[in-house]
Amino acid sequence: MTRIASAIVVGSASAEDRVLVSTRVVSAAIVPFLLLAFAVLVPWPTDTKRLFAWAIKPTMSAMILGSVYLGGAYFFVRAALARCWHTVAGGFPPVATFAALMGIATICIGIASFTATSRSGCE
Repeated sequence: MTRIASAIVVGSASAEDRVLVSTRVVSAAIVPFLLLAFAVLVPWPTDTKRLFAWAIKPTMSAMILGSVYLGGAYFFVRAALARCWHTVAGGFPPVATFAALMGIATICIGIASFTATSRSGCE
């Protein structure tokens, strides 16, 4: 506790409170994909079947999802630029939860789309 408090006061990250280079690289690499999803979903919410992974109805849902992706891009830019882990650590559990749920939705919708009788159990 003393090391973290002194790191905050001094303004330098201790070895235990630093953001790893791999975290910075992955965070920076994710940003363009999130911005692209935002750029597709918000201006063209009625054309998601052609431009996105699946058709999203109603259009407001596509716009909300696009704004979530924009918020994610902001978070990952902050994570890529952060010096201290404690400033971004709290955002990773919600991001992991969102990514897991989107992955499940993508798999379920994909299975339902590619099977003739749609016996995926995801309906």
